[in-house]
Amino acid sequence: MARPVSERDQKILADIGRQWEFLGASAVGAISMHSIYFHPDFDPNGNSQNFGIHKEAEFIEHKVREWATAHGLWIPGLGEHVGTMSSYLYPRGTADALIVAGKCHILDWHLDDRMGRDKIATMSAAERARAEAHRDKITVLISSGAKEGAVGPSLQPFAEAVGEICSTSPYEWQCRFLNAWAGHIDAMCRSHSLRDTHRVPDGAEYETVRYATSGMQYTGELVEYTGGNFLAWKYLDNDLREALDRLIHYCGMAGALCNDLLSFEREVLSESCDDNAIVIHMLNHPEHSLLESLQVIAARANAFVASFFNAHAAAASAGALIEDEPRRRSVLSHLDAMRTYFTGCYAWQRDTGRYEQKNPTIRRD
Repeated sequence: MARPVSERDQKILADIGRQWEFLGASAVGAISMHSIYFHPDFDPNGNSQNFGIHKEAEFIEHKVREWATAHGLWIPGLGEHVGTMSSYLYPRGTADALIVAGKCHILDWHLDDRMGRDKIATMSAAERARAEAHRDKITVLISSGAKEGAVGPSLQPFAEAVGEICSTSPYEWQCRFLNAWAGHIDAMCRSHSLRDTHRVPDGAEYETVRYATSGMQYTGELVEYTGGNFLAWKYLDNDLREALDRLIHYCGMAGALCNDLLSFEREVLSESCDDNAIVIHMLNHPEHSLLESLQVIAARANAFVASFFNAHAAAASAGALIEDEPRRRSVLSHLDAMRTYFTGCYAWQRDTGRYEQKNPTIRRD
């Protein structure tokens, strides 16, 4: 249960930097991506070594960059990393679909860079009001399939991406994807800083909000789109539908918490962000040191990895029993794509220079 920020919380926050510097000299490599993602059914090193990004990655990245530059969305130092995401996450999809997915990623990360949760927390009242109005226009445009809301220059790229999505996908999937994307942007472009909320969320509440701000739900929905394999959801039984939805959630939460670990130095120490799983854990568990808190969050991320593979096994067993052969093949093919997507999430976070840290406590390997 959430509670007000206390004087003790302020002291813990003030001491994080000192503990981080100490760990840099005494706990080299204490946390590794390998340990976060390891599972008996998934060896990060072995699986990712056999993992290949999309064969047309260079072409896809060029087309996404060309489009982003034309719309003033390309941010040097950021775009180079975001532009590679589609080729990692959906390596078996068609190039055309990956270009569309890449446009969505660019739009999302550009918006986060300009008015995401960390940025909006530092804005003046007037700046925040303008950002919130812009956010609301974007979410209306996306959730309506670009059928509602005036489209000015700042919204035109969103209208283009949504239009491409809607013209190349079935309505049932569009509703899932557009609602997920709009919900993510609504959560991402709000301040969740303790300085604004004046309350400390518990771990469960933090994870609920973090899943929404991460963008991993809409990113996971794109597995169907990029592969051109749209599931017949209304014909699947409830248990199978729930297991398939959980796959996206578990993969997303493993990635989001791993991101909190990899981004800790830049976001918490350099940018004074307190909306981070490690910080929230320390405030709720003052008996834990920073190192202990890092280890707890790493273990929590690994628990989501285990849940992903459990849900995957359950879905595979249920999918194999589907009597209708085309639907059975569709579900099993989707499960194969979800496992590839999971591997891509790991490999992209490992390979991208976006998460480099000076402190060697957390290793990207």
